[in-house]
Amino acid sequence: MYHFVSECILMPCPYKLTTYWRAIKMRLLHPLVLSLAVLVSGCAPVLKTTSPPLVPPGTPAKVSVSHSMPDKKYLPMQAGIVEGTHYIFMQTGGGSIFLGPIFGSMNISRLSREMAHQYKDSIIQIDPLPMVTNALETAGIKSSGDAVTFDLKTFVFAQHGDDQKFRLALVFHIDNAETQWVGRYTYHLPTMYADAELAKLSEAQISGYKDELANGALVLADLVKRDLNGELPATGKRVNFGSLNLIANKIGGLGIYTMPEELFFRDSQLLEETDEYVIVRVPGWMDSNAFGGAVAYGVQRMAKSQVHTMKAY
Repeated sequence: MYHFVSECILMPCPYKLTTYWRAIKMRLLHPLVLSLAVLVSGCAPVLKTTSPPLVPPGTPAKVSVSHSMPDKKYLPMQAGIVEGTHYIFMQTGGGSIFLGPIFGSMNISRLSREMAHQYKDSIIQIDPLPMVTNALETAGIKSSGDAVTFDLKTFVFAQHGDDQKFRLALVFHIDNAETQWVGRYTYHLPTMYADAELAKLSEAQISGYKDELANGALVLADLVKRDLNGELPATGKRVNFGSLNLIANKIGGLGIYTMPEELFFRDSQLLEETDEYVIVRVPGWMDSNAFGGAVAYGVQRMAKSQVHTMKAY
């Protein structure tokens, strides 16, 4: 299987991997070069996540919680989205060197949409929005429709990996119309689901999923509050950061692959670390695919057990 990870791999850009054949040569020279092809390179600069415009001291942040999804320019390509829901399915199957970049990408998109519809009667029926609204109120963030400072939209990433498991993540997408600032905050749920499980969750699994989702909303609400109040560092220790929750599929083709456990994002910023979790600002392209940082972009709150690479440089 061949994955088209970025337009820049297919276009002549100076000092970049411009063709799949060059990628193969570089892959043979060093096992991590292909991993970094899209993560550190690109015709356009990687969009770095930044801290939000500060709210004046003593002034509570006013946030409007929207029922709609973010604009398509902020959503991943090749994703499967069921209209009227807050779920985005990500998978990379369907690409082929024989199909080429355009038809390969179209086929991946088609399979992602089919996967999303396959699970439309399962977890998709669980709307995260009420939990998000309750979490914001618990955190003391005022939800208002008048003279708001920030607009918040929420959704759940369901990423399907090479291990045939789904990894789920709750996302707060926030923007400020006046400054054009856009931020994303992501909490990765602890439980993974096999294909068959996700299609037919038991009552106990559904209850557990709702609990994890509600807890994730509380964590993200507190994280957003800290960032809006300037309590979360804008920068931190520079690290290479990798997790199967961000990229769960291998990259390559014709028998030459870089496994997902070898993939990581350079120029990530470690903001906070405890014995149990880390908070990291990760760069990327929101409108790309998983390899380009569509899942990774923004502030990531992740259990340490979900991290396979976190190396300072």
